[in-house]
Amino acid sequence: MVFTRQEEIRIGSPILGGDIPFNEGWKFYMGESESAKRSDFNDASWQSLSLPHDFSIEQEFTVEGEAQSGFLPGGTGWYRKTFLMPEACKDKTILLSFDGVYKDSYVYVNGILVGENHYGYMPFSFDITALLVCDGVTENTVAVRVEHTIPSSRWYSGSGIYREVALLVVPPVHIALNGIRISTPRLAREYGNGTATVSCEVEIENLLEEGREVIVRNQIYNADGIPVSETVETGQRLETGTRSCLIASAKVSHPLLWSLEDPVMYCVRTELLVSNQVIEQRETKFGFRWFAFDEQEGFRLNGRNVKLCGVCMHHDQGALGAAACYDAVYRQLSLMKEMGANAVRTAHNPADKHFLQICDELGLLVIEELFDGWNVSKNGNSHDFAAYFNERLTEKQGLIGGSRAMTWAEFAVKSTVRRDRNHPSLMLWSLGNEIQEGAAVSKEFPNIAKKLIAWIREEDKERKVTHGDNTRAGNEVLREVLEVVRNSGGIVGFNYAAASELDALTRVYGCLISSETASAVNSRGVYTTEQSRANADGKYHLTSYDSSTVAWGKTASASIYDTMTRDFVAGEFVWTGFDYIGEPTPWNGIDRGSKTDGRALPNSSYFGIVETTGFPKDSYYLYRSQWNRKDTTLHLVTAWDEKNMRKEEGKTPVAIYTNGARVELYRNEEHIGTATRRVHRTKAGHCYFTYEMETRDMVNCTPVRGSEGKSLYAKFMVAYEKGRIWAKAYDEQGKEIKKTVGKAMVYTPEAAVKLRVARDRECIAADGKSLVYLTYDVVDDRGVIHTTANHIIRITLEGNAQIAGVDNGDQATLAKYQQPAVLSEDKKTAEIAAYAGKALVILRSTEASGEVRVTAQSDGLEPAVTTVQIMEARNKKAGELISYRMPRHCYVPLGAARVELPENIEVTLRNGKKETCPVSWSPFDRERLKQRGNFQVTGRLTLASEALNLSITIHVYSEIAGGKNYSGMTRPGVIPVLPAQVMTYLSDGSAFEEAKAVWHMENMNAASFAHAGDMVEIEGEALPMDGKAYPIRAFIRVAVPIYGEEINIMDQLLRLEKREEKRKKLLITLTWATVHWIDSVNLYLDSSISFSYTLDGVEWKETEYRKTELGKNRYAFIFKERIEAIAICLRLEQEAFEVIEASGIEVMSRRVSYE
Repeated sequence: MVFTRQEEIRIGSPILGGDIPFNEGWKFYMGESESAKRSDFNDASWQSLSLPHDFSIEQEFTVEGEAQSGFLPGGTGWYRKTFLMPEACKDKTILLSFDGVYKDSYVYVNGILVGENHYGYMPFSFDITALLVCDGVTENTVAVRVEHTIPSSRWYSGSGIYREVALLVVPPVHIALNGIRISTPRLAREYGNGTATVSCEVEIENLLEEGREVIVRNQIYNADGIPVSETVETGQRLETGTRSCLIASAKVSHPLLWSLEDPVMYCVRTELLVSNQVIEQRETKFGFRWFAFDEQEGFRLNGRNVKLCGVCMHHDQGALGAAACYDAVYRQLSLMKEMGANAVRTAHNPADKHFLQICDELGLLVIEELFDGWNVSKNGNSHDFAAYFNERLTEKQGLIGGSRAMTWAEFAVKSTVRRDRNHPSLMLWSLGNEIQEGAAVSKEFPNIAKKLIAWIREEDKERKVTHGDNTRAGNEVLREVLEVVRNSGGIVGFNYAAASELDALTRVYGCLISSETASAVNSRGVYTTEQSRANADGKYHLTSYDSSTVAWGKTASASIYDTMTRDFVAGEFVWTGFDYIGEPTPWNGIDRGSKTDGRALPNSSYFGIVETTGFPKDSYYLYRSQWNRKDTTLHLVTAWDEKNMRKEEGKTPVAIYTNGARVELYRNEEHIGTATRRVHRTKAGHCYFTYEMETRDMVNCTPVRGSEGKSLYAKFMVAYEKGRIWAKAYDEQGKEIKKTVGKAMVYTPEAAVKLRVARDRECIAADGKSLVYLTYDVVDDRGVIHTTANHIIRITLEGNAQIAGVDNGDQATLAKYQQPAVLSEDKKTAEIAAYAGKALVILRSTEASGEVRVTAQSDGLEPAVTTVQIMEARNKKAGELISYRMPRHCYVPLGAARVELPENIEVTLRNGKKETCPVSWSPFDRERLKQRGNFQVTGRLTLASEALNLSITIHVYSEIAGGKNYSGMTRPGVIPVLPAQVMTYLSDGSAFEEAKAVWHMENMNAASFAHAGDMVEIEGEALPMDGKAYPIRAFIRVAVPIYGEEINIMDQLLRLEKREEKRKKLLITLTWATVHWIDSVNLYLDSSISFSYTLDGVEWKETEYRKTELGKNRYAFIFKERIEAIAICLRLEQEAFEVIEASGIEVMSRRVSYE
């Protein structure tokens, strides 16, 4: 008799009724499994975790991944959760609801496939009522297989059940899933009269075998829970198997408006009655507000002109990966709000459900983007959603709200819109983003746009649509898409439009949105250069000055200026609010492999105003100085450290980001310069500031005067002198402003002597999900941060918490996040190097309360110690059971006489204490020990007034004969990843269960897999529960990539530039917005030509080619090797250009797959 190891089994939330969080007590395994869907499967060796969870962030960076997705792999992962359903749920309808799973998910309940989903960013649900046992004793199991085959995304997507899961227990006659729609259709007209009409549309579904008379009752409450309307009700008869929408309107007198400054929320309480009994109740939050767009004055909120000061945000949370943790999202959005942002664009996919809730609370407007691309894969990502976009659902998908008449695109749109349509923060639906970029223009695009809008309108009649276009109406098909948007009443969005382009486009499209702007690329704490996209230190770090941007972008200041000075531009959405994992432009790549020095570096973006850590870059304070009018920004852009500064004739640039009326600049005690604010106000009432500078010492302080965007801040070239440089701000009356935000004083650092720690919260709840962010600085004895410090910081944690991840904001390091090299398996110790003098550690609570002590140490520095209090969660008791330890499986040889089960079990209480409790096991038929197979034995544990049902699975087995061999494929020179477990078989040939696999690859390296066509044999052993080793083999075929359809990417061109050179030579530069693989260039030209290309826009390389005639004087210039480029340059005879211009250029690429 063999027991599996003791498992810590968490006791989940009680399942009574309503929406029940279903995030605790999951098991996870990375890899394939043939039998994990079975309810009696042995998952004792699997990882225990809570959702949300991202299994990519836990894997190691690898050059087998792509730069665009952060060099982090996908793979296949299995999740399992075992739970009891009380008898009270026997006559209920039970729905299993996922807020998002990336990418392809297959959901099983008690071994039966209930459905699948293929869009990783949308909510989806299944009715699992018929598959559950609701007796309070029998265990039920949900198993989810998640498959993420790369390439699938142009950025880091994460993998797994990365958003929350819920169990919905409702009566058979119930309010449909996301079936309540609240609107205020006449608010703009009625508000001035002191009233508001609220329309409540409630969709009811009847799953009973007979009809029912139903009544829906609605009443509106304010944020304090006080009724502010009369109760309104409506009713009808609902026949079996049907659903119907019941509509009623309520009146509210003198409602408070939801606004950016005061986001007031209300709530509609909806009751469903059958036979005059309330059988279900739901509360739906909403707000009173209205939007308008004007061709001359831009955007209006509640009748007031508002300039949209927005940011685009990808969804990852840095060290936490894609896991959508509430506290992390709240911190991100709070930092944006504090900067002065008033809007967010969810680029390029629907957000998680908490995102919009937080925006409601903070007062942030939202453009929710539905898709990145549509029916054509982008960047050769053959596994993105384009493969399913136009495919129709089938019965096997089992999705609530889906039907065979629907495409996956329609289902994705409607499920997202139904979930989010009641949020007051939600302003616009975005249909897509640069849909042709990295893809091809499809003639279906205009029809697709029409369908998307129609599907949105079916679920949300209130909001307009938009679309992010980066061709600026430069393509006929894409112009049709823009016309579809405009003709629907929507607002056209343009990405990276120049000022002159905006002026021209408004004459065609009226009010515009700059849906993506800037794309400035910066690192934090780098002051040795102002050159754009320059590798400042040889370690892939970029300048911190506002002077670095991608080829198609603008600086932060230029984007602000172009937006603020044009009232017809509703606002801008900066790319991006935060750095994100992947897309490390200017070193981005869309195919496997390093784009730098052979390592998986860099692996996160440079676009953010804020790092992945949440540490602001200098540009944060530039935006803050123009966007946040609540207080005074005063920030100096310099390190004032000779080891970290650019010098020109003995002077170093010092920029001042401020909104103060006057600023004085000092070097040590000498007043050396003054900047004076000029206030500019547009016709629509929008305000922005420029600065004029004067020097008091031209020898040591020279003003750098700029126009347009560069006039938004002050800048001086200052002669360096050790000590400090600092500034004072004054208001309009000349009074000094003592309290400012930013770095107003910068000291020359002395020797680093200690670590300094700051925590964002002193205490958090013992709920297993609350987070604390710890910031560590390397400082001298005055507390001055060393902007060049890179000390290794070692973290030790004691108490009821775990280290969730570590980060330092460095785009070009492998030692961060949750890499095995930096985070221990028990998540109690970690290490992280400081970058630019700072590092971040994220703690997550457990469900046990108590004090947590965190110690940080670094060689040569004084350590830093801090404590965090883990408080008992609300409505929880200190002596309450939170988990117990026991083996879940017992293996018994066929014919055994008896089974001895554990008599006592260790339990853990919410206060962290442990106790031993007796267990009483139910008797079972011993004849079952004479039959091969599995069965459950139930038991009961009692502690004081608490009782708990539990069970153990008995596996009766016969002789094991061996394990299953494995076959697979790898590319030349790539060491394959072999399965961690294989199926074992009994002596009669029947499958038994999967067992741990050990492979002997000690003497193998990349050279062992160097030759295409080889079949490499690897020996190993299967190690099942009987303690014996059974020989197994892996057979690995070495195969090469297969290049598919050839496509011309000229229709995706960002711009074409020509420039004359000496000796009658001409340079033609072709630039795209993203990186492409390029095989050849086709021209009507038979003369001398040379080609060069660049990946980053800075470093250019020549490439060799061979010329082949295609016929009729047309030639293909085929490159010796495929190049990966963001731009190519053709150097040719000047007179040849007329021939090329008249006949056209084709730049050819191919889709890539592997067989």
